[in-house]
Amino acid sequence: MKKLVTCLLLVVSFAVLFACDAPHQHTYGEWVSNEEGHYRPYTCGCEGNEELTAHEVNNDGLCGVCGYDTKELDKTYAMIKSAYADSIKYAFDSVDLDEVRVVDYHGKFGNVYLAKVVSSYLKYPNNVYSEFVSSMRFSYNSANCVYIFCNNTLYTAKQAYEENLIDFNMLCKLYGMNMFGFDTFSEENYNKIKAYFVSKNESIDSYNLEKYYGEYNGYSAVTYYHLDGMVAAVTVYDDICNLQFAYGTISQRIYFFNATNKYSMGDALENGVITKEDLYDIFELHTGSEEVNEELINMLITPAYELCMKYKDDFAKVPEFSSFYFTEYYGKYGDSYIFGLNSDYFGNMVSATEEEKELMRHGNFSGEYVLNNGKLYTLEQALEAGIITEEIKQDVMIKYYS
Repeated sequence: MKKLVTCLLLVVSFAVLFACDAPHQHTYGEWVSNEEGHYRPYTCGCEGNEELTAHEVNNDGLCGVCGYDTKELDKTYAMIKSAYADSIKYAFDSVDLDEVRVVDYHGKFGNVYLAKVVSSYLKYPNNVYSEFVSSMRFSYNSANCVYIFCNNTLYTAKQAYEENLIDFNMLCKLYGMNMFGFDTFSEENYNKIKAYFVSKNESIDSYNLEKYYGEYNGYSAVTYYHLDGMVAAVTVYDDICNLQFAYGTISQRIYFFNATNKYSMGDALENGVITKEDLYDIFELHTGSEEVNEELINMLITPAYELCMKYKDDFAKVPEFSSFYFTEYYGKYGDSYIFGLNSDYFGNMVSATEEEKELMRHGNFSGEYVLNNGKLYTLEQALEAGIITEEIKQDVMIKYYS
């Protein structure tokens, strides 16, 4: 009996072993045909999909299984590029389509197509640089710009909305996409911000919602200012957690809205609406910086702080690390970190050497710096020392002015 039980256990064990080694059999959903390709998604929990290999395509581009036109995307891109070229012909006799590029195609919505397009021609489609629609500002000066295409014609957001090609919810969606590529801003978000102004007996039409930074714990983050504040064109700053946010008008700031509350950035951080990691994400969007974190910021600020501490007796108050502000991070080039730094201490080190004064921009309070192997340089000093190349400097300057 004992031998029989042992034999049965061995049989079961081998069966389980061979069952575990059996190859996995994928299961699939229906065929999908879109701008990403022609495939069947896995429904068995595996990542990826089965590509077009199971379909036969006729010479005319039509799929022999489902009739999908595999050349449709090529036709759409050609239409978009042609419409874009027509929209800038007000400034040129002719436009080379090879100089026009679709950088991101968002798809077809009803009768319109949405796409980001860039070209080497430095003119704005339909000669529109920026526009306001229901307090939302659309700016067309970057590769994030989303245009609407319909009937072989390019439309800006305002033009498409006024001609009833898109509804208000799509207009709101475009506003988010036009800033930083978000597609999460919706009519619901807009109404939430509008409700806040209504609760204060104000009209949202008196304000410019300039940039949208995303959703944080039920709050929409936007840069906004009162339209009357546009006349006060002076740079102002928000300094928080060693980060400096610059704005172009006195009344312009990033705020966090829901239907009843509005928080400044500092208050949003203090009240748990955003985390410090969220703050870094918003900083990257606001300044166009490469990815930053607390460890990186502390490492890059420390050499300047230590230099100021070397001459702490020059100051009425001992320099504080929290009073050094990171203004932008351009990235790492080889062994060199390039970044912007700002502090009121820099121009007050009267006991410093001439070399140190030059490094700290004596009499000035900000500049672009290079940290290489623990040593701090100005951008020009790093170029002269062969730490960076002229090409790197030009790349940094392009980022600085963009």
